[in-house]
Amino acid sequence: MELRKVLSYYFKNILYMLLFAVAPALFLGFLVHPFSIIEMLYNYPNMTSFSFADFFVGVYSSGAWGILWFVLGFVLVILCTCLLIGKIELHFRTGKFDLSNHSVRSINNNLSSVSLVALLLIVLNFLLNVIALLLMFFVHFVAGGDGGATVASITINWIIGIAFVLAEGCFTAVFMFTAIDMAINGSPFTVALSDAFNNWSRHNCCGTILTAVFPFVVGIVLTVLGAWLGVTWLTNILSILFLLPYVCILGMIDFFTYFDIPRYDNRTYYNLN
Repeated sequence: MELRKVLSYYFKNILYMLLFAVAPALFLGFLVHPFSIIEMLYNYPNMTSFSFADFFVGVYSSGAWGILWFVLGFVLVILCTCLLIGKIELHFRTGKFDLSNHSVRSINNNLSSVSLVALLLIVLNFLLNVIALLLMFFVHFVAGGDGGATVASITINWIIGIAFVLAEGCFTAVFMFTAIDMAINGSPFTVALSDAFNNWSRHNCCGTILTAVFPFVVGIVLTVLGAWLGVTWLTNILSILFLLPYVCILGMIDFFTYFDIPRYDNRTYYNLN
């Protein structure tokens, strides 16, 4: 099962994974809310909402400073993602996780493809959130009572919110494969995206979706727990520490499997002849 492969690689190399993910996790965990729509849903029963703006502000209310932190965090995520996929590729090809070399090369080789895909994901994420919030406001308008939440509106809006977050997980997995294909094979974006969808079509649909959305399910659970305990900053950090390496590992495993490239990271000896 692909999920088992991703988790096995993550935990076998957890120190390396955390090393490259800790900087964006700390930055975004304290200053940005990656699962803000879940935080809004947690607070929804206590909201008194009369307009769509109340829903929108519940997710996007950071102001000018928040936008600045988001941009800086976006750049940091791109750099760390470039390093991660570069190191994972090297590990797959040689069987050695080398921290001393190829760091600058990893950034240079992967920067353009990762930046393009990350930008598209940000735009897509915003559009999905806006659509989800519009649906939530419509449900609130129809099923809500006197501007407040009802059991029906809370239940339906949670279903909508979780469904859209999981959809983001599927798109993230597809786009990560696309970025890796562009970086390693030099494929144009459209060709790499086609390869990504073809890769999905080769696997069991339920298993593929489960593997793609798993870190987002973990993020949802941690966000709810953090909101309940009042430590969302901590659960945000933990979510990103798990999510960022996970997505990179999944993309690289799928890429090597799709193009039938031999992996050497699981071998206990090497034939040097």
